[in-house]
Amino acid sequence: MEPRNEPLLSIRRGAPAKLVIATHNPEKARQYALLLAGSGIELLEAPALELPAPEETGETYAANAALKARAAAMATALPALGDDAGVEVAALGGAPGVHTAEFATVGGRRDWEAARAKLHRALGERPREAAFVCALVLAWPDARELLAEARCEGTIVWPPR
Repeated sequence: MEPRNEPLLSIRRGAPAKLVIATHNPEKARQYALLLAGSGIELLEAPALELPAPEETGETYAANAALKARAAAMATALPALGDDAGVEVAALGGAPGVHTAEFATVGGRRDWEAARAKLHRALGERPREAAFVCALVLAWPDARELLAEARCEGTIVWPPR
């Protein structure tokens, strides 16, 4: 992909750019607010706009991020940022992968401490090499999209630090 010379979001004089954060995760929304503080972009959160969370049916992080971003962009006629992320554990064949959120759901709520304990039990004495994988999609109502993906290799430690 070639570098872009145009701004991703244009800011018109007197009217701040608006960006829908297509997540229902309050911690992620808080992190985006910190990252974009001072940018002049007005962030709108999906729950505040009463947008439903689309079902994550994609087979990849990028597909799930795009589902979220597209749904929010189409519903609001504004640019929207969607993301998906997960942990891939080599000894578990890449699991939980795109199903990390489901893996961490206990009684209808995300419980990351319980998920770490579940991973610890599943791994036993096996190697703990893993990767954190993330995809972000910025989607516009006119169907333009921009994808960014990253992978951070590491090792799962127990107990958590």
